[in-house]
Amino acid sequence: MAKSRKIDLTAYEIDNELIPVLRLALIYTKRWLAKKNIELIIHIINKDFILENAYVLQDQQSLTRIDNPRSNYLMLSFQILPISS
Repeated sequence: MAKSRKIDLTAYEIDNELIPVLRLALIYTKRWLAKKNIELIIHIINKDFILENAYVLQDQQSLTRIDNPRSNYLMLSFQILPISS
């Protein structure tokens, strides 16, 4: 008997119109994985991933906020820092 595996997936989406499409795609993926004896646990968060996790980068003083008055988007520039053990 094959060993059961599990994936706990958290997906962020800020566009309310895309959330139903994302949900359908993940449900399809969940069914496909179930056939391979892999459980998929889905969490969809209707928030901006970068803004929700910016505190990690701000603590490292590596986050730069760039406001563009001609755009509806907030651009964030950051660098990936190595995790020290």
